[in-house]
Amino acid sequence: MKKIYLPGLILLQLSIVIGCAKPDRVAVFKSPDPELFYTVETYNGQGAVVSDFTRVYAHLERDGKTD
Repeated sequence: MKKIYLPGLILLQLSIVIGCAKPDRVAVFKSPDPELFYTVETYNGQGAVVSDFTRVYAHLERDGKTD
């Protein structure tokens, strides 16, 4: 029974550690529409286990607030 929970526990711990990582590069791109802009976050992995990855977010801005 203990063997079943171990992989899940390891995965949970890794997701917490990776989720707290700060991006190495952040770029903001404006679109032709003034209410929309994009953020691109690049993470450079260090070591054999962690790979490089990029996250892209679209932001909508209305009445001075970003959603």
